[in-house]
Amino acid sequence: MDVQTIALHELGHWLDLRDLYGDADDVKAMYGFCSEGVVRRSPTAGDVAGITWIYANARADTRRPWTQVRRATVKSGRKLTMHFRVNDAAPSIGLATVTIRFRDARGRLVGAQYLRDPRVYTNTWYWLKVRCPLRRGVYRMYAYATDIDGHRQSRVGWNYLIVR
Repeated sequence: MDVQTIALHELGHWLDLRDLYGDADDVKAMYGFCSEGVVRRSPTAGDVAGITWIYANARADTRRPWTQVRRATVKSGRKLTMHFRVNDAAPSIGLATVTIRFRDARGRLVGAQYLRDPRVYTNTWYWLKVRCPLRRGVYRMYAYATDIDGHRQSRVGWNYLIVR
């Protein structure tokens, strides 16, 4: 076992971080399993965000995030590339959870895309590729976000999705 990897993990416990067991957590210092040959010698941005959240001034982050979505065009049944962003002004922990929803011209919910790991870093553009199951037409894509402090977005970002 790599001694520095184990020391980093145990230092995280000393700082009050807990073990992580999610599918996307296997690269983080606080991942709950380790084996021979695994080397994790520096904390990931998620590890740092956890420490920042624990030790940040509880009243520091009072602002609500807001989202942005870029317009997209896709052929029905093909891969759709969605671009979205969660904006959160400083001071911020820097993480938010996101759900993308699709509505038809009448405003009815016709689909939702739940991210494999819904936690994203704020103030960064993300792209997500998924197969488009929607029929031809014009839809709206909405990005809903809640930052790690529990603040829901102040403005829901949306844009058009054109399916050909």
